[in-house]
This record gives sequence, C-alpha cells and structure tokens, in this order.
Amino acid sequence: MKSSDLPATSEKVDVRARRPVGWFNLIRRVSFFKSQAPSDDSAQILIRIEIAKLFMLGGLCIIVLGAVMREAAFIFIPLTLAWFLSALFSPLIKYLQRNHIPPPMASAFLVVAIMSSLLMVVNMTIDPAAQWIEELPASLRHLRVQLAETAGPLSDLQEVSREVKELATMAAVDSPLENLPKVALVEESGGTMKSLLIDDLPDVTSMFLMTMAMTYFILASNDQILRSLVSSVSTFGRRRRLVRLSRAIKAQMTTYLRTVSIINLLLAMVVALVLWLLDAPNPLLWGTLAGLLNFAPFVGPAVMTFLLLLVGVTSSNSLQEACVLPGAFLVLTAIEGQLITPSVLGKKLALSPMLVFLGVVVMTWLWGPIGALMASPLLAAGHILWKSLSDS
Repeated sequence: MKSSDLPATSEKVDVRARRPVGWFNLIRRVSFFKSQAPSDDSAQILIRIEIAKLFMLGGLCIIVLGAVMREAAFIFIPLTLAWFLSALFSPLIKYLQRNHIPPPMASAFLVVAIMSSLLMVVNMTIDPAAQWIEELPASLRHLRVQLAETAGPLSDLQEVSREVKELATMAAVDSPLENLPKVALVEESGGTMKSLLIDDLPDVTSMFLMTMAMTYFILASNDQILRSLVSSVSTFGRRRRLVRLSRAIKAQMTTYLRTVSIINLLLAMVVALVLWLLDAPNPLLWGTLAGLLNFAPFVGPAVMTFLLLLVGVTSSNSLQEACVLPGAFLVLTAIEGQLITPSVLGKKLALSPMLVFLGVVVMTWLWGPIGALMASPLLAAGHILWKSLSDS
C-alpha cells in the first residue's frame, strides 16, 4: 500500500503533546511559547503579563512559607533535624537490616546511642559553660580595659574631652540639684545561667525529645512513606522515575551530611588539641563549640573567633597574647574552609558563598541560632533537589 492510499487526516499529531509536562518545566515552556508566538505587540504583552503573574505568585508563596515556618518553628525545627539525622544514619540501619536486625529495633538502639552521646557531651561541658557565662560580664569589662590601655594617648585625649564637655554642661545648668551626682540602683540577678535554665530548658528539652521521637519513626518506617507515594502514582514509568529520583536525592544528601559532620568533628578535635597545647582554659568546651558552630558558615567562625578573644583576654596579661587563641583558630578554620571542604565535597555539592551567607541570615531570622546551624544543610538539600530534577 502506498502512502497516497492512506486516508488523509485534517489533524496533525504533535509528538510533544504526548510527553508529560511537570511543574519544573513551566518556565522553560513559557520561553518556548514565547519563541513560537507571533511577533505582534499584543502577544508580547500577554506573555509578559503571564510571566509577571508567575513571579508574583512565587513571591507570595515564599512570603507565606516564611511566615508559616516562623510561627510553627516549634514543629518544623524538630522535623527538619529528624530528617537530617535519618538521612545521616539510614545506611547504618540498612546495614543492620541486612544482618537480620529489624529496622524498629535497630532504630531504637541508634536513637538511644545518639541520646546517650549527646547527654555525655552536655554533662562534660555544662559546668565549664555555666562558669564562663557567669564570668562573661567581667570578661567584657576586662576586654574594654585592655582596649583602652592599647589605645594609649588617644584614649587620654578622649577622656579629657569628655570631662571638659561634662564641666561645660554642669556650668550651664541653673538648678543646683542637678549638679549633684546621680546614684544608679542596680538590681542583682539570680545568675545568668540560672535564668537561662529556667526560661529555655523546657523548650529545649521538648524539642530534643520531639526530634528523637521523629527520628525513630522515620528510621523505623523503612521507606514506607516512599512506598505510599509510589503507590499513588498511576503509570509504571512515573513510579520508576520517582523511586530513582528519591534514592538519588537521599544518597547525595547522606553523602553531604556525613562528609560535613566528619569534617566538623575533626575540626572540633583539632581545635581542642591546639587550645590544650596553648594552655587555654576548658579546651574541650571550646573545641565542641567550634565544631558545632562550623555548621553555620561565616557567622559561626566569626562568633567563635570573638569568644576565643574573650577567653584569651581573661587568661592573658596583654591584648597581644590574647590574640593568639583566635589567631590559631582562624588559621585552622581557613585551612578547613578553603582547602579541605572544597576538595572533599567537590564541585557537585559546592554552594555559592553569597547564597550560603544569605541563607544563614534568613534562617537565623526565622529560627534563631538553630536555624543558622541548619541553613547550610537546607541549602544543600535544595541544591541537590534542583540538580536532580533538572537532570531527570
């Protein structure tokens, strides 16, 4: 039979119409229709209006999501931490399952081990931390004295200028009662550490218990959530694509969290060792804090540098000697941030420094210090999701 004998059809079959169109390709489809649309002014105006609507809708969704995350931080923080912990320890659960240990039992053992380790670290560092917090006002006053002594003649000149201004002000006042020295009444507090424990301990304990409970249920579920999502998809091709996508995202996220956690743990050990060699007080406390704050790039090392400066001021006789501790920490964190972490993570999981800094600022505004620590892993998760969707 010749092609001319076939019945003619008035409709043309578009092969692209058979392909599923997802939300991820929405912007690309808009660009495609823009290139295929007529070149008259009305079509161009309509396309620009649709693009503006798309960006406005995206902006409103971001604002609403930020407001919800800020108001429901008590729920989202434990849920996010539990997801990170489950992604970090899921290979261990798989290994124990292959050795004939059920996931619920393995998850229970793992959660108990995590809680015991954290409580041991807190028990070892709580007393030095409480003592340092109580001595913090005296440390700040000592730092101000050290800075004033370093300033030298300039501080003397500023002091003379201030006294001259005070004398001029007193001479201009007519009432003699206002020339009398003022007495400030200071109310003694019950202790900074005591107030912190009374105010924040219930919330911190509740979040910690919620995080551990959510971690147990996510690990013990053994991918039941993924199987439920897969069963809701109609076609076999989409099911296979969803499984491959979720496994790829989980594997890359596990690799990122494991790598960053090991690097920060090694940094904590090295910082504690260096501070011990420099005869710094409480090296275990500052090493643990250095490893924890390193989860917040830029902001965490800056805070740690300032804290070590205070420690150096209180434990040394001059400002030059006090700068040894923060200087040593800056060298270590520069080696870690500029050489070790980029070479280990590679370009595939590398994040833009400006994006990381902006993420730390936004997450600090949303969830406080805990949000700053989770900003970098959340950005890494978003980066992995974006790359996986674009490659699929």
